[in-house]
Order: sequence, then structure tokens, then C-alpha cells
Amino acid sequence: MAQNPGSLFQGLDLPGFQDRENEVMSMDFSKAGQDKTGGEFMLSDLRGCEVRLLGGVRALFVHKLKNCKVYVGPVTGSVLIEEAKGCVFLLASHQIRIHHATECDFYLRVRSRPIIEDSTGVRFAPYRLGYAGIERDLERANLCEESGYWANVDDFRWLRAV
Repeated sequence: MAQNPGSLFQGLDLPGFQDRENEVMSMDFSKAGQDKTGGEFMLSDLRGCEVRLLGGVRALFVHKLKNCKVYVGPVTGSVLIEEAKGCVFLLASHQIRIHHATECDFYLRVRSRPIIEDSTGVRFAPYRLGYAGIERDLERANLCEESGYWANVDDFRWLRAV
């Protein structure tokens, strides 16, 4: 996969869904023979796709998505999103960092304040994903309680300017 020189994804070689268009893709980590956290997973170079990741993963890396819908069960570590445009994300994670997002909606449950940088037209709301077993998955990831942090977003570009 070609990388931008300043990309946070330089050199990553992870399992995931990459270079797809107008597809519906899903992975159920609770049934994939993985441990309860499923390891690390990457979504990269997707256009007009719908992605469903159920169960739990340890970390999620999202790079270059356009007009996608991404539904994710609990992430026990962090989610890093770079270069998303016109997307909808439903994410539950301990930490979420968003770089270069444009006109995206984020439905979040997080244990710390979400961080954005160089993003415009992004909107935030509480997590609303549901599937059989999600309560168990959220409890295992220590994300069963709504923290309200989805409404307390830190814009690092703005904070640096101040």
C-alpha cells in the first residue's frame, strides 16, 4: 500500500480489509478462533463500503476511507483514523485519535477524550451499536458504562494555536 510521507501508518502490515469499493465486509472476532480481543486490524483505501467488526479487537487502524459506514464492537486499546471523508463511524474504545477527517459522523463510547487534528465538519454523538452479545463484549473491554467523553473532543490543532 502506498503511504504518504507523513502518514502515521508508515510500514504497518496488519490483517484487515484493504483497497475495496462498494462492498459489505464483516468479521466476527468472537467466532474467528481469536483470543477475546482479536489482535490488531486495519481498514485502508475503502470507498463506498460498509464494514462490520463484531466481538473485540485490541487496536484498529483506519486509513483513507471515503463514503463508508463502519460499525465496530469494543476496541480494548486505541483507534487511529487518518484521512476519512463523508463517513459514519460507530466506535467503542479506550482512546480515539482522528486526523484529517472531513464531513464525518462519529458515534462514540470512549474512556478518554477523543482527539481530532486537521479535521472539519465532524460531528459526535453517543455510541448506539447493537448486536447479540455486545453487552458481554463491552464488559470484557471495560467499556460497559457510558462516560460522556464523546461530547468532550480535544482539537489538538486549536489547542496548539492557543
